[in-house]
Amino acid sequence: MKYISKLYYTVLHYVIYNIIFFIKKIVMKKKKLSGNSYVAVHLHLYHIGLANEFISYLKNIPFSFDLYVTIPVVIKDDIDITKFKENFNTVKFLICENKGKDIGGFFCFLHNINLDDYDIILKLHSKKHNAKFVNTKLSQGKYFKKSRFKILDNDLWRKHNLSTLIGSEKTVNDIITLFKRQSIGMIGDKVFLLNNRYANYSERRYFKKICKKCNLIPCIYFFAGTMFWIRADLLKSLKENYNISDFNCSSSSIKEGELEHGFERVFGTLVKTQGYDVKGI
Repeated sequence: MKYISKLYYTVLHYVIYNIIFFIKKIVMKKKKLSGNSYVAVHLHLYHIGLANEFISYLKNIPFSFDLYVTIPVVIKDDIDITKFKENFNTVKFLICENKGKDIGGFFCFLHNINLDDYDIILKLHSKKHNAKFVNTKLSQGKYFKKSRFKILDNDLWRKHNLSTLIGSEKTVNDIITLFKRQSIGMIGDKVFLLNNRYANYSERRYFKKICKKCNLIPCIYFFAGTMFWIRADLLKSLKENYNISDFNCSSSSIKEGELEHGFERVFGTLVKTQGYDVKGI
């Protein structure tokens, strides 16, 4: 049974749904981005000691953008917001329930903005994991062996993503240029781009429920670590169907199998269901 399931998810399931994605890419009408793209950046800051690191990276964005920082209520009294206000003119802090980790924070952000005000959204969070977990997960990505990041420590996932997504002004400009190609809907770090094989039973169970509720094709494409650039209008069905109150209380555990882990595997599927490409860079 184990081998039949593996065959299904790696071959039959993958081929069948990718044919459907290909058809949708051809037939669905796509929104063309304006010359001056309006960008919102969402940062879920649980590990407040990383504030300076994020400020440093965010300063690589060479144009104006709106910055939203979600802060779990349990740490709201510990953060010094002046550092952000000194560096960014349009920064807004949102105090959210301590639910759903960064995914819960993302839904808090979504319900505090008008998606029609933006063309592109950058999702970031202060990710940390233990080295053993990182080694197990990251080694699944086919590009890892070519990566310049070889030390598997607690900061690897975060630093690797930040370097790829906002590591320099050129990096950011190149990404925006890619989005102006009408077929690109989501961009992330190719080292972390995974598919159906990399989800356990509990993750698939939540993933399928989300897909059914939001009318998505249930074929998994996702960036492990859940940091990416994405077209804002593609997020409307998620915003309409979910809120932070749908998640359980967060903990420091890295245990897989909660609603947020199902959502981590939904974003790429959301993009491809609407006829756009998911691109790893």
